[in-house]
Amino acid sequence: GLPAYVAVGQVWVPSRLVTTGGRYLHVVQESVVACSDIAASVPPDCPCFELCDLQQVTRRTAPGRLLLSLHLHAGTLLLRFSFASQREAFLGAILADGRRLPVVDVALD
Repeated sequence: GLPAYVAVGQVWVPSRLVTTGGRYLHVVQESVVACSDIAASVPPDCPCFELCDLQQVTRRTAPGRLLLSLHLHAGTLLLRFSFASQREAFLGAILADGRRLPVVDVALD
């Protein structure tokens, strides 16, 4: 899975982002990754989102802050990446298979 931080309240939780079948996004906490082979199977109790529920992506950028907001039917999932290449790889993965989705760029101060 791709490393990222997921906003949980006011805290950033280290996680791995895993897409399966081009249809689902699983958020696996780092503590769970250490206990299982994430490539073999995603733990069943990890949060899972259907990519077809994704309505928009907001890409926010500032020095040292590489964020993506995934706007889903049920709410927003805020992700932070350590490197721009990781963020762009993740964006490419969720837009694979010709999925059309608005991507809004916002510069942070």
